[in-house]
Amino acid sequence: MQKIAYKSNHNVYFSCKYHVVWCPKYRRKVLVEQVAKRLEQIIREVCKEHQAEVLSLEIMPDQVHLLVEVDPQLLLLCVVSFTTLPLKNAKKPTE
Repeated sequence: MQKIAYKSNHNVYFSCKYHVVWCPKYRRKVLVEQVAKRLEQIIREVCKEHQAEVLSLEIMPDQVHLLVEVDPQLLLLCVVSFTTLPLKNAKKPTE
């Protein structure tokens, strides 16, 4: 059996891991090539800024799976919001 590695924050020991999944509207297959690379870069930068550790990240054309460990005092909602905010502000490609 594998031992759980706990982290500490002042007087608290924790191991808060979350599996977050999200997808583009209508599950369109838009997360490919350069978009996927840029998305991965944004996710890793935001997690680093908020002291969240990316344990696993998989970007598929129609969905993103993120396994992240965060401090219990940092809301998961904040990490997800800060990760998706740059995507919402990005310009949509013209068809």
